[in-house]
Amino acid sequence: MSESPLVAVMSHLLSFLEQYSHLQQLQQQADQYRVQLKRHRAQHRRQMKALRTSYRQRLRDKNSVIDSLEEAITTQQYTPSTPGSDECGAFLSGRPQALLPLITR
Repeated sequence: MSESPLVAVMSHLLSFLEQYSHLQQLQQQADQYRVQLKRHRAQHRRQMKALRTSYRQRLRDKNSVIDSLEEAITTQQYTPSTPGSDECGAFLSGRPQALLPLITR
């Protein structure tokens, strides 16, 4: 016995609705992934901006230390030396490793 035309149509309709429902779920999932990707990209941009800002500040700090050291050296070279006034020179020549962490940060 063959199925009636109405049962065949209903069966096809049910199959179509199931496939359509599945397609809608996939589209919703794709939309969610797009939103998530957009959020991740925005977060990544913020992190990169913060890293660039931090890096530039570190460069400014290093340049400031270098400028200060150069100024101290220049001042020391052009200041007449008096006995016992060579404390800065003794510090720089005696403990340069103490300044290394400031420069290499």
